[in-house]
Amino acid sequence: MLAGDLMAAPDFAVLDATELPALEPFGLLESLPATVVADAQRWREHLVEVETGLPPDAGPGVSPRAGYDSATTSLAQRQRAKAAELGVALRTVEYKRARYLAQGGRPPCARGRGLALAGGHRGHGKTPACAGTASTL
Repeated sequence: MLAGDLMAAPDFAVLDATELPALEPFGLLESLPATVVADAQRWREHLVEVETGLPPDAGPGVSPRAGYDSATTSLAQRQRAKAAELGVALRTVEYKRARYLAQGGRPPCARGRGLALAGGHRGHGKTPACAGTASTL
């Protein structure tokens, strides 16, 4: 009897299995155009500021910029401020943030010439290639 036949048996069960650890993508940034990587990093920095009120490289004692203080502004207000600052639609910031969070704060994935987070743009049938590690967006 082959192993595949045993696993197809109705009484087959895996006992004492442990979940495999999640692995971060490795070495994929090098395969992407520099402009894609730079755009991903720029969006990551903006989204961290929307989430926390501070850019990711803020040192100790740095105060949030006007419109981004999470103690005095709502998430919706910070998203509107970021959309106005970047000259993009509010929905663009909301979409990028939602996709960023859906990946646990991981980077977006490259699709074709542009960027999208895992799952990509609706109706875009290309296979995603992750744009780096958790330190980039």
